[in-house]
Order: sequence, then structure tokens, then C-alpha cells
Amino acid sequence: MIELDLHLRRDGETTPVTVPVERVANCGWTGRDEDALREHIEELEAEGIEAPDEFPVIYPKPHHLVTTLTDVEVVSEATSGEAEFVLFPTGDGVYVGVGSDHTDRDLETESIELAKSVCPNVIGEAVWRLTDVIDHWDDLELRSWTGADGDRLLYQEATLDAMLPPTDLFDLVEDGTATSAERTAIFSGSVGTETEEIVHGDFFAVELHDPELDRTLSVEYDVSTLDWVA
Repeated sequence: MIELDLHLRRDGETTPVTVPVERVANCGWTGRDEDALREHIEELEAEGIEAPDEFPVIYPKPHHLVTTLTDVEVVSEATSGEAEFVLFPTGDGVYVGVGSDHTDRDLETESIELAKSVCPNVIGEAVWRLTDVIDHWDDLELRSWTGADGDRLLYQEATLDAMLPPTDLFDLVEDGTATSAERTAIFSGSVGTETEEIVHGDFFAVELHDPELDRTLSVEYDVSTLDWVA
């Protein structure tokens, strides 16, 4: 088990919280809209990545690969992030965060699970309580940006009505793992790109915006390739 030192934002105040994580569930193919899901599948298939026979699915990941670091090293130039909301069910309730399921796209053509296990899942340090946003959950806005050499490109954009809601993800984890969702970091799965192709950038940024309460969770990290050995 690891413990993440995060910050709860509530009612204009910030409080330190320690979130235990025993398991990491990278959920995939979690779109509510069949047409949008098909577009995302076609986008990945164009990269040589096969969709599973049934979905949604869970890809387990070593818990030590969840990080709040803002500088990420990878072994391949062909990697990219994915904008996701993150659920942290604990004995003290459920926290909501934002993160990126960074993935090796070359390796993904052979094994999606392995492709996700050679890169970290990066999360922001701030969280909300699920109870504070559940009544307007579908209106929350998820966005990501990426690029290289100073360019900043809007990469993904969707409201959360495009994705399975928290209750469905809790059920997916508990039905698929025969264990409680508590102490599992649940990554939501992602949405299609605005670029209609996967972009391998030197940074990745994600935000989850709450238009009703006018507040935002965010994370941004740099990506560099391990190429220092001659």
C-alpha cells in the first residue's frame, strides 16, 4: 500500500488529507455514447491498437506508479497522456481528483496492460469530495492539452456525461475484482481526441472544471525520454 498526501478543497478552504491506495484500476472503454466510443475505438485501431471483445474493462496497475511528480521519464518517444477523472474511495468517503493515464503507444499494439505499466499515472495534488459535486456531475468539464517545442494544443474536451458515472465504475471494480472498491484508485478511462490522432508531446496537462461552483482541479507534467546512454 502507498499513501498519497493530497489537499482537499472545500468551501474555499484547503485541508491536507492522506489517501491510502492498495490497488490501481485503469478503467477503459467507458464511454456512455456508443457513437463516441466507436470513434475512440477507430482512433486507436488506426494506431494498431485492438479494442477488447467486451467493454468496459479494467487494466490493473502497480500502485507505486501513481505519482504527483511533475517531471516524468519514459523509455519511448511514442507515449502520450489521457485525461481522466480519478476516484479515491476511502473509509472517510470518496475523493475526486484529476489525472493522466500515461501510456506507451508502441507497446500498446502488443499489450494494453503492459503499455500502461511502463509509464506512471500522474495525478494532481488537489481533490474534492464526491458528495460536493455528485448533484451536477454530468456538467463537470474535462480537458487536456499537449504539444512540443512550446506549442500548446487543446487535445481532449468533454463533459462527464460522456463517461460512465462513479456508481458504474464502483460496480465495475467490485464485480471485476471480487473485492471492495475502497483503497482502489479508480481512473475513469478517457475520451477521444480533438486532433483525431494521438499526439506524442513533451508535456501533458489536464483539468477538471466545475462550472457550477466555479473551481478547477488540474495537473501538468513534463515528459522526457531516457536517452542519456550513448
